[in-house]
Amino acid sequence: MTYKQLTLQKRYQIWALLQQGYRQKEIARKIDVHPSTISRELKRNWDVHSDQYEYTTAHFNTIHRHKNKPKYTAITAEIERYIRENSKQVSTAELN
Repeated sequence: MTYKQLTLQKRYQIWALLQQGYRQKEIARKIDVHPSTISRELKRNWDVHSDQYEYTTAHFNTIHRHKNKPKYTAITAEIERYIRENSKQVSTAELN
């Protein structure tokens, strides 16, 4: 097993197997992922209002989380120059 992100199809399989009463370990075995992947997926995407797992909502929420998570940006010389040119220099006299 190698690490891969869950696709909409895998999420559908999780949903369908849950509907049939399969346990998390059995689902993991059937769709060839680690049991902790199933556990995390259900924990992150379980709908507390309807008390169920909905694969389309889970997929949408995952995409939304990925798009909105903080990204690492290295400060390049160009970015540093832009910041220096466009930021106001604060003198100690202004602070007092």
